[in-house]
Amino acid sequence: MRSGFITATATTIGYKVFDSKRGALIHFGSAGNSVAPTGAPPDFNGSGNSQLVQSFLVSMRNVAPPWAKTPMPTWWKTFHSMTYEGQVRVNIPGAAAMAYQMRSTLTPVKRGNGWIKLRRTLQPGGVMASGGPTSADDYVGQSDLAPIGIGPAVLARLQPNQVIDQDVALKMQTRLLGRRKTPKGTILVIGRSNGVMTTECGYDMRNGMLVTIRLVDGTSHTDSNLFMTGFN
Repeated sequence: MRSGFITATATTIGYKVFDSKRGALIHFGSAGNSVAPTGAPPDFNGSGNSQLVQSFLVSMRNVAPPWAKTPMPTWWKTFHSMTYEGQVRVNIPGAAAMAYQMRSTLTPVKRGNGWIKLRRTLQPGGVMASGGPTSADDYVGQSDLAPIGIGPAVLARLQPNQVIDQDVALKMQTRLLGRRKTPKGTILVIGRSNGVMTTECGYDMRNGMLVTIRLVDGTSHTDSNLFMTGFN
């Protein structure tokens, strides 16, 4: 048996279909129209485009990263918000390159044993500011491959180039990229990549916080770099 949910805005419509017995998301899709952002270059070709997205469940498995069954950092249960700011660069072949500022705020909505329901609010700036902020709720847990926090003791035990997870269906590998020095201290960078999409998450070695996020998407031709600017 299946259950479905539909969400809609002035320009988009989305839906999700769940398996009622397992609770698994087995199909989701969306459709929408785009408009040119205020201040976009004259040759910006995103105006009036329509986008149709459909995804189907192809595999489901349990993951067990090294931090899955270890205590989470003490701040995990008490923090009120995490804020990240940075830049998104867009380089679509045949079009002028563009860049805009982005702010991402994570706010806990509900907490449970080893999980948090987070509200992610994205606020674009620059040429994309006219679109306004967007928010969506998501669940994160201590078994995530790119969690918002990892215990410092676990970070200290990870080895260079250690493979943390291998997803055969997505051809996605998660591994330790190494340590990097920043003006605010040493971070440990964990990367996930399948050759088309790459995510790099940097964690503060002292407290285990996710402090840097880089997302390179070869499909949308975007390169996003965000850095933690606020925590309370």
